[in-house]
Amino acid sequence: MRCRVVLPFAHAMLLDPQRSYGMRTLQVRRIRGAIVELWIILGTVIFWSPAHSATTQFHYSYSWTSGNSISGLLEGALQADNDWVLVTAIHSSAYSVDASMEFPSGPATSPAAPSAIASISGQMMSLGTPTDGDFAWVISRPSCCGNGIMAALVKDPGPDGVVVEHEDFSAARWSLTAVPVPAAAWLFGPAMSLLAPWVRRRTRA
Repeated sequence: MRCRVVLPFAHAMLLDPQRSYGMRTLQVRRIRGAIVELWIILGTVIFWSPAHSATTQFHYSYSWTSGNSISGLLEGALQADNDWVLVTAIHSSAYSVDASMEFPSGPATSPAAPSAIASISGQMMSLGTPTDGDFAWVISRPSCCGNGIMAALVKDPGPDGVVVEHEDFSAARWSLTAVPVPAAAWLFGPAMSLLAPWVRRRTRA
């Protein structure tokens, strides 16, 4: 059985090596084209997947009445009301008074809710940086003064921590804005979708 398969192929190569080479070249091109097309489809699916589109990066800042401020980046999912954000991580926090103060980056903490929450309006806030560093900030309940939310910055978070900033939270001094996605990124998905038919035609040629 093995000879019946191998010998005709070898015979064809001996009779017409140019044709045999062309057949192998065409097969290689088709295999390469199929691999490229698979990667294109996979990239398009990932780009347009709910997990990709749901997570957004936000720039945040809060100014205390002292004039000092904290700012940085949040990662989270904007909810259907276009106000609440379920925060997953906090990065690049910086204190305006001392840029050398290092705040840990990573999963956001939530002292007063099951999940870390921020809102563009500032009406619902329960979030803070991880507390495993030298400094931490938190905007959450309880308040020191009465409106139910406090804004605090603490050195050496824990029972013996030193309060650097601490006051009643004011939504008027809070800012949360989505970081714009470059226009080129939005063109990536459609471009990948249009490229697949072109690759298919090239490999079949």
